[in-house]
Parts: sequence; C-alpha cells; structure tokens
Amino acid sequence: MKYNRKLKILHFVYDHPDNPWVGGGGALRTWAVNNILSKRHDITVMCGAFPEALNQEKPFKVSFLGKAKNYLESRLKFIWQSRSIDFKPYDIIVEEFSYYAPIFSRFSKKPAVTIIQSNHGFKALNYHPFYGWISIITQYFLLPQRKSVILVSEHLRSAISHKTLISIIPQGADIPDNLPSDSQDYVLYLGRLDVQIKGLDILIKAWSQIPSNLSDTFPLYIAGGGDEDKVFELINLTGAKNVRLIGRLDHNDAMAAIRKAVFLCVPSRMEGSPVVIYEAFALGKPIIGNSIPALKDVVPHGKAGILVPLENSLAFKRAIEMLLTDAKLRLHLSKGAAQLGKEFNWDKIAEKQEEFYFKTANIFYNK
Repeated sequence: MKYNRKLKILHFVYDHPDNPWVGGGGALRTWAVNNILSKRHDITVMCGAFPEALNQEKPFKVSFLGKAKNYLESRLKFIWQSRSIDFKPYDIIVEEFSYYAPIFSRFSKKPAVTIIQSNHGFKALNYHPFYGWISIITQYFLLPQRKSVILVSEHLRSAISHKTLISIIPQGADIPDNLPSDSQDYVLYLGRLDVQIKGLDILIKAWSQIPSNLSDTFPLYIAGGGDEDKVFELINLTGAKNVRLIGRLDHNDAMAAIRKAVFLCVPSRMEGSPVVIYEAFALGKPIIGNSIPALKDVVPHGKAGILVPLENSLAFKRAIEMLLTDAKLRLHLSKGAAQLGKEFNWDKIAEKQEEFYFKTANIFYNK
C-alpha cells in the first residue's frame, strides 16, 4: 500500500525563531517548511524552552519541553523531556539534528527523518574545548543510527559514514512584499554574534584596513544577537572605523536590511548552509565570504560573489574594497545572485521534503 495520505507529524527542533540564545537557520527552515506543509498535514513542533516562550496552535502546533532560565538548562531539559513524549499518535517523526541536544527518535518505533544542517566533526574542539566532545560523541555514535536523512548541502555528505536513505534538499528564502527601495548605502553582516565560528574577527580586522574614504561612504552594519561586548572589544582593538551594531532584527527588518545593503559579508569559519545566503540571492545581493565547503557549495565564485582563503583578513579586505569601487563587477555579481535566487523557493523545498517524508513512511510501513 502506498502511503500518501495526510500525515500526523511530530517535529523536534531545539531552536525557535525567538530563541534568545540561537534563533538560527534550523528554526527558520522549520517554520518556513511547516507553514506550507501544515495546509496538508497535522504538524506538532517541539522546541527547547526559553524565558517568555509561548505555545502556538496555528498554522501548526508549537510546544516547549520544560521551562528554562538559561541556555544549558534549556538544552538539558529538551533532551531529557523528549524521552517522555508519547509517539503513538504520530505517523512520522522529524528531527532537526542537534549535536548538542540529540533526540533519540530511533526508539520511537515510528519512521523517522533526520535533517542535518551542519557537520562539526573534530573542528568542534577548536571552538568549544569541553562541549566539543559532546558534539563528537553525538556525531560518531548517535548519527550512524539515523536511517533516513535530509542534508541541506552536498558537502554534508561527509557527516554520513553509514548506509542510509539520503536526500539533498537546500535552504530557501522567504521574502516579504513591500520591502523598502534598494538604496545600497552600507555593507552588511547578518547573523549570530559568535566571534570564533562566525569569523567576526576576520571581518572586523579586514574592515580596519579599508580606506577611510570608503568606510565613511559605506559603513559596516553588524546585525544579530550575541556577545556585543566582544565585538566592541574587537572594534576598539583593531581601530575599525564606522562600524555600527544594529542589534537582532525580526524577519521583515532583516530582509529590509539586506535589500538596502550593497552586499553581504559571510566571514564564517564553519557553517552548514546559512539561510542568509539564500535570502541575499533572492534579493539580488552578492556575497563576500571565506572559501569553506558550505559557501563553495552555494556561492559560485565570480558569478554571485567572491570567496577568499580562510583566515586571510587581507584577502577579505581586498574583496570588500574591490566590490565597493567596481560598479560593473557589483552589477555583474548582483545579476548572478538574483538569477540563483530564483531556484531557492520554500514552496519547492517543502514539496521535496514532503516527498521524502512519504518515501520514508512507505519504506517503514510496507516492510
């Protein structure tokens, strides 16, 4: 029997768009896809708790596991309380895989789909010497138990060392109507204020070398939540001029900020497949970033952006300066970005994800 009816889906994701400690791409993808699929399926999302977290009933149900006052407590309760969930009413379990808060979905006795957004490996120790071991243990001991996996980018295949059902389904972009006009008067960084992983030290050091006539004309805007004190410390240490921290933005304000930027900087040392790149392309904005696997998978160098060697702030500075001073190059890359942006539509991505759910369910229920 082919399984293609309305599904009752239980979706675990630690993150949430309003989570003050994360609020990243996993949450954005979960909300974008489930907003679409909830028109055809009954969906419940289970998230990690945070202060002032509110349950949601429509367009899909959102509940929080426990109550938490801090990040560590939130992670631990998410793992622990997920064990007591009654899986019986659901047709399929979906897990946005977290290396630091894994869900034991394989014990649900239901078909389970795991969505992988990143691949930390032993690099996790470079950024979190203690907690990095949790990530390593999770990846090498728990991830191999997953039998049906969605990867958001081709480079993440290296995270899978076992035989499993795999589908590559990229990220997408949700662009609101009636955004302000394209004024192009600043350079933008949009993301979590994590100096090490997001490479803000590379960006700020590069910006400190930009000639003052350019930085005076095109300030650097840094948008996002996180450790602002560390960012200000970097600005003071490097002497970078005309850098403005504008805080964490909601989705509409974030898209407006991208729309008005000249281009986006993505200086990350490690990424899965950042949604902000897809959003930038949808708005016709080129990317300057490091030549890491996640960006090389999505950003064609010289066509929709410029990729430079990792840990090379001078090369990053030269790329910024070149794009600010060469209007023809800027136009060329903007056209390339806009063309790519047409490919990453959440409706198409939700349809592919739905097909994979059905495929997983059919294998499970017809074996």
